[in-house]
Amino acid sequence: MSRTQARILEHLKRRNEASVAELSRNLGLTSVTIRHHLAAMMAQGLVLVTGRRKKPGPGRPETCYGLTRLADARLPRNYAEMCEHLVLAMGMQKQIEKACLLEEAGRGLGGRLGGGLPGPPQARWSALEDALGERGYMGSCVVSNGELAITLANCPYLEIARSDRSLCQFDLAFLQMLSGKALLLQQRIIDGAPACVLRG
Repeated sequence: MSRTQARILEHLKRRNEASVAELSRNLGLTSVTIRHHLAAMMAQGLVLVTGRRKKPGPGRPETCYGLTRLADARLPRNYAEMCEHLVLAMGMQKQIEKACLLEEAGRGLGGRLGGGLPGPPQARWSALEDALGERGYMGSCVVSNGELAITLANCPYLEIARSDRSLCQFDLAFLQMLSGKALLLQQRIIDGAPACVLRG
């Protein structure tokens, strides 16, 4: 999404709906530019026509635009901060209860993504790499002598994991569910390793 489209999205979210003239005036852009971006956003399913209304003075009614539910996914979120405070609050629980909750959450995400990935092994590991990439892990999968090695070059919640190391239970359960293999966490970024490595 371009910066202009992001500004249109924010304006429509704040105002609920707006005409081309209102968007042009408030964003300091020409009506031609606004129409171009609205057409692109409509093609993406982010914007829709909400109706027509009489404008001040003479002339035809103006078309109003608003956001679809799909647009919600493009708006800012604050999951990281919420997650951090949830994990810190869980820190007050007994360690075994916290580990169980994190494992359950990891299995839940793995299950939502389809559990053990279908297809021949190479296709499964490629799909696993894609799932990891989409979530910011920068992961790679290598099979050698029948053993799967998963390398995670990035921890997408490193700061939280540093404050509560048990968060790794989430990743372990998630990757076991998704790969369909029992994995052993051999090294972790939070311990100073360049990457997290799991084998199984």
